[in-house]
Amino acid sequence: MILHMVVVCDKLDMFGYALRHPKLPASNGIANRAGLTPLTLACKLGRAEVFKEMLELSAKEFWRYSNITCSAYPLNALDTLLPNGKTNWNSALFIILNGTKEAHLDMLDGGIIQRLLEEKWKTFARNQFLKRLLILLVHLLFLSLAVYFRPDDPDTPLLEHSDDVAVIMRYVCEICTVLCVLSYVILQQGDEIRNQGFWAFLKQQVP
Repeated sequence: MILHMVVVCDKLDMFGYALRHPKLPASNGIANRAGLTPLTLACKLGRAEVFKEMLELSAKEFWRYSNITCSAYPLNALDTLLPNGKTNWNSALFIILNGTKEAHLDMLDGGIIQRLLEEKWKTFARNQFLKRLLILLVHLLFLSLAVYFRPDDPDTPLLEHSDDVAVIMRYVCEICTVLCVLSYVILQQGDEIRNQGFWAFLKQQVP
């Protein structure tokens, strides 16, 4: 737990010393009672400098040329997904995104966290965003047409048999509007529940 105390006291110079102690080096993967490792605790407390130092110390360097370095970072404590596919609610990424301090914004600026978010966006989030945007635009189009074709007289019954083209168009647009809503609720949210699990999905809905 010595590294947790180093993070709490914000002693950046002591972190590397404790980690590389010649006789009794501290372990960087031990979690406290709250389930937080020193890395995730630094995220929780908004210790940006300590967080960046921890990332650099945990990285595995493959090669270096001048000021260019190729390194690999362990994702177990960083990513929101565990190796078994379950959600890691104590991940550094979750904590940073839900953080309220200015230091949490600094953690997102550059580095491995920004790269991780970019890869998640390109791999998964962008397609989901475009799919939902398309459904929203189609829904907005049909909703606008349904309102446009409504009769001007408020006393005119809305449900009646008619051969008028405007009435038929309104019926079609209203049905399509309802179908768009159902497709979003059932298909889109259903995919989220299937991917995350029901309880994990509900947990994300709570602010």
